[in-house]
Amino acid sequence: MEEESMSGHSCSEDDISVGRPSPAPSRSSSPHDYFRPLKRLKMASEPQEERRGDGVKSFSILDILSHSPRTPPRIVRPWDASGFERLQRLQRLAGAALLDGERWRLAALGLLRPRDLAPAECCDSASERSSSASDCCSEPRRPAPPPGAPHTPLDALFHMTSKTFEANNPDSQGQVAYDNNVCTDRSGVRFTAKEVKQAIRSITGGKSPGHDSLSIEHLVHAGVHLPRVLAMFYSCCLVHSYLPDDMMRCVVVPVVKDKMGDLSVTNNYRPISLATVLAKVFDRLMERQLDNYLKLNERQFGFKEGCSTESAILVLKSTIKYYTDRRTPVYGCFLDLSKAFDLVQYDILWQKLIKTGFPVALVSVFRYWYSNQVNVVRWGGTYSDEYRMECGVRQGGLTSPLLFNLYMNALIEELSNQPYGCYIDNVSVNNISYADDMVLLGPSINAITKLLNICGEYTKQHGLVYNIKKSVYMLFSARKRAQSVLPPVVMNGSPLKRVAEFKYLGHYVNEDLTDDKDMDRERRALSVRSNMVARRFSRCTKAVKITLFKAYCLSFYACSLWVNHLQKTGRALRVQYNNAFRMLMGLPRWCSASGMFAEARTPDFYAVMRSRAASLLHRVRGSTNTVLNTAVDRWDNCFLNHWVQLSLLPNKK
Repeated sequence: MEEESMSGHSCSEDDISVGRPSPAPSRSSSPHDYFRPLKRLKMASEPQEERRGDGVKSFSILDILSHSPRTPPRIVRPWDASGFERLQRLQRLAGAALLDGERWRLAALGLLRPRDLAPAECCDSASERSSSASDCCSEPRRPAPPPGAPHTPLDALFHMTSKTFEANNPDSQGQVAYDNNVCTDRSGVRFTAKEVKQAIRSITGGKSPGHDSLSIEHLVHAGVHLPRVLAMFYSCCLVHSYLPDDMMRCVVVPVVKDKMGDLSVTNNYRPISLATVLAKVFDRLMERQLDNYLKLNERQFGFKEGCSTESAILVLKSTIKYYTDRRTPVYGCFLDLSKAFDLVQYDILWQKLIKTGFPVALVSVFRYWYSNQVNVVRWGGTYSDEYRMECGVRQGGLTSPLLFNLYMNALIEELSNQPYGCYIDNVSVNNISYADDMVLLGPSINAITKLLNICGEYTKQHGLVYNIKKSVYMLFSARKRAQSVLPPVVMNGSPLKRVAEFKYLGHYVNEDLTDDKDMDRERRALSVRSNMVARRFSRCTKAVKITLFKAYCLSFYACSLWVNHLQKTGRALRVQYNNAFRMLMGLPRWCSASGMFAEARTPDFYAVMRSRAASLLHRVRGSTNTVLNTAVDRWDNCFLNHWVQLSLLPNKK
């Protein structure tokens, strides 16, 4: 009868035959037979179509149920998660309007972004294959803890990064209580298409992509309508204080700190986070919002417009020279924070952001971002298990330096308000900072000790730790012979080591403020760079070689600060510069240096020195930094006099 009815029915090309009907599930005392077809249908891939001769598509429901899955997906049951995670799971199925009431109800209860939000509990492979109703609805089983000792380099790096971002400092807990109900306050902050377009253009290209394998070049060439779409998307993220999971997923790549050190030691690696390209653009937008609200102390020179490492070194050496010229010794203490970016406490950071007047909606987005960010470590093409951050800002993030500067700004303010330490024209210069690198300056041991006590108390309250082994101090004596015996300089009960020279921000600083050691460092670096270029690009054209020489051999770091050095040291550097150009261009050693540089339209050694000195002088004169202007822009400043002399007598010294 069924066959006759089917044969009597005229089929069109759009009709679909489902074949034989699947038999009804047999009733059993156990729900095993009920859950199995559902899970098999969930994990099944799309079956192959069968097109008959009359154009009718044919496939069987039994083929779907009996089809083996390609890769069993990880099934997350919404009823196993917390209130906020359940809302995230349901948002994929329901519209925003249906979830608005539930969202604001959770926000009022303070459950939208709990501080101790646990990772999403996912079923393991055994629970995914389970078809029992009791197993499916039972409490999820957590995976077994990792072994105590790592067996592979990936395990060691995973433990290093995951343990780094654990908030295990008891002194910082409970210092500042963040109000969970602040998320109910909404400001009128919105992102425009013009801002998104500027943010995309400002991000440097050629960087490593995130887990989505998308780079900034994809957004640059995506079309004219993309900034408007992204502006609406980012504005919605601000309104709801929510970011997608894929956008918050980061790949952590360990980068070697010291290539000459022990590569088997995990402390010799710095974890760099590779975020997605959409997260980078959003981070750039948030960075510009931070610039509008943050008012950092002028003694902080790191990651600020108009300031650089040369500015910090210039203020340091000018302050020391100001005191030593007046026959007053200066004690300089160089402090090193251990894993400074990785130990930032979130509750304290969010409270500091609110005190600056930063919009609460943006604070809520920051808090949600850092509370739900998932990281994996990549090493040799292999990925580790996922882990979450309990403390620390992302190294490699665009907003991370500003957030860390805000975290340390209160310490700089407190040190600057103290009546002891170095002063120039009633302007405190007792501390100079560049991100996490800080220098304390004082005319006596007593002043340095008091400043160190303030630093130790502040770091204890904020969960930071000073590395006593890398923190040192120096005595810049006004006499020709420095004192050999000094009272100990103690920090947190441990004496600091006294050194005769120290490499501060890549520039060598010694007790007598001579620059011979730093110039010799640059001469050796120039030799390495020039030999590399000459060896690898020996067959290139003349124009290409000149371009490579300008790119690799003209970068004399901090050369505008070379004031006090021997004449033979400067001559050795100049000869190395000339020989590097001769070797690259294949010229004889007896050819005229001025002639070959003029023919190639390349600046000679003296022209490079004049250009760099004029550039730094222009930045100092145009800077609005009071500390920089007070310490440098003086008639008796040795650096200013050297720049003027270099311009008037270019080929001398």
